[in-house]
Amino acid sequence: MPWLAIALALASQTAEPFPQLLGPRELALGGSTVANAFGSAAARLNPAGAALGHVYVIEGAAGLGPSDDGKSGSLSICDSTKATISACLAYDYFVSQPKSGEPDQHQTALTLAIALGQNLFVGATGKWIRQTTPDDELRKAYFLDAGTLLRLSDMISLGAAGTNLASSTDTEHRQVASGMTFFLQPTLTVSGSGQWDTVDGVARYACGFEYLVSAAEAAYPIRVGYVQEERSGAKLVTFGLGYVTPRMALDVGMSKVVREGDELTLQVALRLFVPE
Repeated sequence: MPWLAIALALASQTAEPFPQLLGPRELALGGSTVANAFGSAAARLNPAGAALGHVYVIEGAAGLGPSDDGKSGSLSICDSTKATISACLAYDYFVSQPKSGEPDQHQTALTLAIALGQNLFVGATGKWIRQTTPDDELRKAYFLDAGTLLRLSDMISLGAAGTNLASSTDTEHRQVASGMTFFLQPTLTVSGSGQWDTVDGVARYACGFEYLVSAAEAAYPIRVGYVQEERSGAKLVTFGLGYVTPRMALDVGMSKVVREGDELTLQVALRLFVPE
C-alpha cells in the first residue's frame, strides 16, 4: 500500500525501496492508471502519459496518513500543449513523525514525453530523492524511469513502465508495471494494472473505475478502486470525488486498508488549467 510503504521505508535502517507517492486521482483509482496516467500522474505511474491531452496545468496537493502524524505535499507544472515535446516538473514531500524522530522524504522529478504519431507515446522521468531516517541517516539517490503508452483504439489503451531502471545506488529495487484502460463510454473508464519487483518478484495488483457526472459546464468524477499487495498481504479499497471545470479542478482521494491493517490515507489537490 503506497502510504504504509512510505512509513515503513522511512522507519527502516535497511535499504528498503524508496516509496512512490500518489496524488488523489491515482490514489482513488488504486494506482491502476498505468495506461492513462496524464498530468502529474505521469511522473508517478508512466512517463509516456505526459504527452496525453493538450493542456497546461498547475497542480498543488496535500495529504494526511497513513498514520495520525503522516503529512505530505506536492506541486507540479505540466505542459502538453507543444507539438514536439511535453514536460512535467514535480516536487513531492512526505514527513512521518514517530516518537523516535521525524523522518522525511523530498522528491524532485522531471518528465519528458513525445508522441510518435497519433497513438504511440514514449517518455522518461529523472528523479532526485533525499530521505532522512529516524536515526538521522541521510539517503540521496538519482533514478531514471521510462514508459510507453499505446492507444489501440478509441476504447482501449495499453501502458508499460519501468521504475528505477537506472540509479546512482546499486541497492535500489527495480519495478516493472503494465496496465490497460477501457473507455467504455464517454463518461465511464475502467483501468487495471500489475506491478512487479524485479528483485524479489513481489507483485501489486490494482483496478479502478471512474464515472463522470456532467452538469452544465462542470463534471463530477466518482472514482473507486481496489488494491492487493503481496508484500504486506494487505488489501485496500479506494474512493474519490472531483469537481472539474474548464479552468480548474478539485480532487479528493482516499484509501482504506481492510486487511492486514486499518490505515487511512487522504489526499486533496487543486488543478488550475492555464489558457493558451
